[in-house]
Amino acid sequence: MKQNSIIKLLLIIVLSLPLLLQADFRSYGNDHLRLLQGPGSSLYGTAYGLMNSGSENTLINPAGLTGISSKPLYLYHSSWFRNEVTASSVAYSFSYKEKALGFMVSRVGITDIPDTRNALLDYGVDGIPGTGDRGEGNGVLDENEILDYDNVQYAGIANYALHLGMPVYQKKAWTAGVTFGFLFTDLIDTRGYGLNFDLYAQHEGKYVRSLYTLKNLPSAMMVFNNGVTQFYSPKFKTAWLFPLQTGDFQFSAWTFCRRFHSGRS
Repeated sequence: MKQNSIIKLLLIIVLSLPLLLQADFRSYGNDHLRLLQGPGSSLYGTAYGLMNSGSENTLINPAGLTGISSKPLYLYHSSWFRNEVTASSVAYSFSYKEKALGFMVSRVGITDIPDTRNALLDYGVDGIPGTGDRGEGNGVLDENEILDYDNVQYAGIANYALHLGMPVYQKKAWTAGVTFGFLFTDLIDTRGYGLNFDLYAQHEGKYVRSLYTLKNLPSAMMVFNNGVTQFYSPKFKTAWLFPLQTGDFQFSAWTFCRRFHSGRS
């Protein structure tokens, strides 16, 4: 009873945030979390959440967590663009009071980003300092202005996240699950703290298994230390899995689509 009350309180807080704060809605946001779901999700998309009960379902499909998975520990690391972009995550699932719980800690980082703010030779369009020509001293790279490459600095940014996922309701062939995310982003001189909440519904049909996902419900939020607050619009995804068996051979056909994604770019 106490656990249900805590879950309801968290839901009320998350659902009330857009009403309590005024912020711009953006169509982007938290897209980097897709890099953490491993090769299975990269290959099969949302449908991968129907194919396994491993700890990566903390982020993919918490309704599919069982707490007794043969893969309770999930370790993932990958890199792209000559190791300039990296994604790492660790997840673990277990059973607590006959309830499955999953935790995931993750990081997505980008290195060697050129910072040219201190390298601009802001002399104006004539390229001569002290003349007061158009564009001189305005802090913007204007026509004919150049950079002092010796003063270009390179820095990295990182996004950290802690996610908690669990199935919360089951009735007949339906299982509902939720994921709470606590986010931190370090953008060189700016830092942000955020929350996201995702809702999942999994159906076990006689011939078709399906998954319905509402991400960023009712929106994800990020608050930056420079006073900017942003909300990221919700996304609706679905996936269907069709098992086919012929003799000793079993096949699975899958499909998925995104139905709803709104916001301002």
